[in-house]
Amino acid sequence: MAAVNTEEIERECFKKGAQVEVNLEEPGFRGSWFTGTVIRAVTKKTRKLFIEFDTLRSDDGSKPLRELVDVILARPIPPRERFRSFKFEEVDAYYNDGWWEGVITGVHEDDRYTVYFRPSKEEIQFRGSDLRLHREWVRGIWVPPLEEEDSDEENDDEDEEWTGEFKNMLDLRRENYWNLLSPKISTDTIRNVMDMKANMGSFGAALKNKDVWVMNIISEEGPNTLKLVYDRGLIGSIHNWCEAYSTYPRTYDLLHAGTVFSDIEKKGCSGEDLLIEMDRILRPTGFINIRDKQHVIDFVKKYLTALHWEAVTAADTSTEVDQDGDDIVFIVQKKLWLTTESLRTTE
Repeated sequence: MAAVNTEEIERECFKKGAQVEVNLEEPGFRGSWFTGTVIRAVTKKTRKLFIEFDTLRSDDGSKPLRELVDVILARPIPPRERFRSFKFEEVDAYYNDGWWEGVITGVHEDDRYTVYFRPSKEEIQFRGSDLRLHREWVRGIWVPPLEEEDSDEENDDEDEEWTGEFKNMLDLRRENYWNLLSPKISTDTIRNVMDMKANMGSFGAALKNKDVWVMNIISEEGPNTLKLVYDRGLIGSIHNWCEAYSTYPRTYDLLHAGTVFSDIEKKGCSGEDLLIEMDRILRPTGFINIRDKQHVIDFVKKYLTALHWEAVTAADTSTEVDQDGDDIVFIVQKKLWLTTESLRTTE
């Protein structure tokens, strides 16, 4: 397939008069999308759009809100199927004049659904008509694609080809982790993996073609998505990382900790205790993949020597389409504890 020209896509999708949705970054609006019209198109110099919002008003309420927004926070209006029933999946819910990202945690009669919103930790019921399947705008393509109601066999084959490409895009982040580890691992280095914050099991699902066994940990603070993990053919359990985790009868070769430290920090729990617990769970020469804010990475680095951990690599996430750009990926390896006599023997 031909390479995607991002600038051409932006010129076409965000030209003057285009209808768009904008992701707001202000406190209290995380995970929300509000519709508007492009008043001034994007320029190479500023990389910003001038937007007039449909439902947001100016401070005095006299006119529609107009703001300059970064082009990376804008996207075209997502497609919607005319008729759709939902299951336990990620959706956008129309609420308070905008679309809010959430996950369905309850399916009820009369086309009603309970949706959990991670930022506010609220659960609210919605009619199916107020929901749409959550989609990401990835390099000019909607992921997942719109499900056509009528299509012939030729189109079905084409859809399968495109769907495979979309899935590869979503899995790219997990594959990048594996690539960062590549210089340090061989075929059988990693067998048992723990995703310490699995959400819906995407990390484990992305490793299905690897010869590994993944334990998916669901936070007891958020929605109970363990059923979704089971529905994907994976295993898991619910846990609070302010407490110890029973790992009997195994230790793990790789721990994936996505914003786990930030989560326990908000609850006032000890980051040092979590480091000790992770060291206990991890076998010697195993790896930890920490994805978190810079201050968390700096905190972990202070204890590397004491824990006999070694920094392997670090990478930012500024180029990723589905994550916060200020997250850092930091990979460490647990070293063997050797006595002085052992060191002499190895020399």
